[in-house]
Amino acid sequence: MIGASADVSKAHLPPALVTSLDRGYARFQKHVASVNVNADGNPWVIHTDTGRLKIRYSAAHDNSVRIFRVSFRLKSKATNVSVFMSDLMDMSHRSSWDVSIKSGETRVEYDVDAAAVEKDSSKETYAIVEYTTNATAAGIVSSRWFLDARKMIEQLDGSTFCVTVDAGASGLLTCPPSHVQAKNYEGSASKLQLVGTDEDGYSIWHCENLAHCNIGGYLPTWLVNRETGGAMANTYSHLLDQLLKKLEQTECLPTDNI
Repeated sequence: MIGASADVSKAHLPPALVTSLDRGYARFQKHVASVNVNADGNPWVIHTDTGRLKIRYSAAHDNSVRIFRVSFRLKSKATNVSVFMSDLMDMSHRSSWDVSIKSGETRVEYDVDAAAVEKDSSKETYAIVEYTTNATAAGIVSSRWFLDARKMIEQLDGSTFCVTVDAGASGLLTCPPSHVQAKNYEGSASKLQLVGTDEDGYSIWHCENLAHCNIGGYLPTWLVNRETGGAMANTYSHLLDQLLKKLEQTECLPTDNI
């Protein structure tokens, strides 16, 4: 697949991408702070509620592409449910089960220094990830190419966060000539957070996922929004099916209160 390469094995992630990831993390937290409005005060509107997961969308303040949000809760006797995040974020594996992903790979990972990890009792990893999508909408939407910078935060209680921003303008890699370059805006992220334990000893996990994506090309906004919403519903339904098969004594909670 893979685009022409500059030096993706530098000792440190470019500072501009680190700053963008920090802004993206802060924006994500503001977006999911309320089920009523996003970070810009625009209302969240329910797109789909399957009883297992709830998908919302809202308007962005600076472009016409919708922000999509997927929420669900799990109860589990498993002490570690990090397989969810690895299934979602490992693009080389994800292409084996997600029909929207054509191919992908992590180009390089950067570990932060030990002092920073010890300071906040969590592990942080930065990565550059490249992937392509399959054509959709009967070929109207051709294959897209993404280059993401990511920041993964793994906390001691098993909670995990993954923040994603566009790295396509960094010059680290270039888009293959047969693909259209796409980008993830700041605020795109996923978190799976331990929020409590019920009376039967099950751990309660709350998951929030945000996608704000410009898929590029010359396409009508309604088509971009339709395809993005449909892809989100399909991806996370399959992801939940996989998770429930892999983890014993795990089930989805009703979406009434999320």
